[in-house]
Amino acid sequence: AVALAECCFSSFNRKGIGAEVVVPETLSGSLSPRSMLFSESPSRIIISLAPSALAAVENIAAREHCPFTVIGQVGGSTLRIMLGEAEAVAVEVSELENAWRDSLGRHLETEVMAAGRE
Repeated sequence: AVALAECCFSSFNRKGIGAEVVVPETLSGSLSPRSMLFSESPSRIIISLAPSALAAVENIAAREHCPFTVIGQVGGSTLRIMLGEAEAVAVEVSELENAWRDSLGRHLETEVMAAGRE
């Protein structure tokens, strides 16, 4: 979920953009929804590509014996993640990006304030 959110954030003079993602139950295996959304296990890659490039990417993945699954599409202003039939995330990208960009600063400010009271 964090990696998907970061992909949606604004960068290089590009506005933030949402995505609609559906993670099929076959990909989640025995993982809990929390683990599926926030696990940092290795060997998963998120790519975004133009629809016209889909066949080429599928061919590359097949040639390299790399599992490949299309899980969504880019668009809108909301990041929406479905785990099977269940909606797990539905938040405006701007809200996610503000929380992500400001969280370290808020944490450090809290630490400074706490240290000043000692």
